[in-house]
This record gives sequence, C-alpha cells and structure tokens, in this order.
Amino acid sequence: MTCASSPEAWMRPALAWLFENGDPELLRQSLRDQQSLDRLRSEINSAFDEPGGHAVPQGSRGANLLMALIALRLKFPRDVAEQKLETNLTLRRSV
Repeated sequence: MTCASSPEAWMRPALAWLFENGDPELLRQSLRDQQSLDRLRSEINSAFDEPGGHAVPQGSRGANLLMALIALRLKFPRDVAEQKLETNLTLRRSV
C-alpha cells in the first residue's frame, strides 16, 4: 500500500472498490456525465470515510484520475488493471 501521505494513496483502494462494487453500465455513464462521476466519487469517498481512509481528491485532477481508474476497470481484468496502476504509480514516483 502507498504511504498515507502520498497524493495517490487513494488510487489502489478506489480501483479495488470499482471492481468489487462498480456496475459497468453506471461506470460507463460516469465517463459521459459529470453528475454521474460526482455521485460515484461521493459513493467511493463514503466507503473510505473512516480514520485512515482515502478519498478521491476534488477538482479536475481527481476527476481525471478517477476516470482513468474507471477505464482500467472497464477495459481490463482485475489483475491486469492492478498491474497497470502499479506501473503508472511507479512512473509517477520516478519523475
């Protein structure tokens, strides 16, 4: 798990949540509609609304990263999506 102070600490648990709870049609809708994306962000944040929980950041950066996670969820099997996320996070840390 990424250290809690990392700006991307929320991404792993959010991707796991999308695989465990995300209805593919609702996820597709959230890619097309800002209100649907906002509802999804709130739902994910509610799931992690506990001490030490991770929240999807507000603003366009958080929305863009959430949409990237949704795309991983829709396009790839879980193990491949998790691998791709790890590669991305590794690249972010090395920049």
